[in-house]
Amino acid sequence: MVVSQLLAVLDDLLATDPHDLVDRQRADALIEFEQIARRLDAARARTLAVFDSRRACAADGYPTTTSWLRAQCGSSRGAASSAVRLARGLRDLPLTASALGDGRISAAHAAAITGLLPAIPLQRLLETEAQFVTLAELWEPGQLHRYAQTVRHAY
Repeated sequence: MVVSQLLAVLDDLLATDPHDLVDRQRADALIEFEQIARRLDAARARTLAVFDSRRACAADGYPTTTSWLRAQCGSSRGAASSAVRLARGLRDLPLTASALGDGRISAAHAAAITGLLPAIPLQRLLETEAQFVTLAELWEPGQLHRYAQTVRHAY
């Protein structure tokens, strides 16, 4: 499976001493790590969305995906809840999911956009999703989150 290959690459990466790199290599690595983290967040969210929609947590005796994540992955209540909320939201917002998968936005950006779903009907959000993704590409997550809160309250 691809995940085992990824783990092997991570083992190699962790065996590399950052002291052996020059500053430009370290800077480039940090930028690449961010892209990898974003894309990994997208892959995790896609898998979690399917796991959640199939209620696969029940096979292990857990009533919710959040409780399963807490028990099986050691996630905090808040982190597990946020991960499930993001996964469910990305399932409905393809442009946001694609932007996260491409590494153009972070999971925090995506959470700000998907967080609009309870307050704004899906069809309306789909009509404006491209604009939110564009803002996410330009703004820091906190700025996008504040804007999304303003939109949510205005709606």
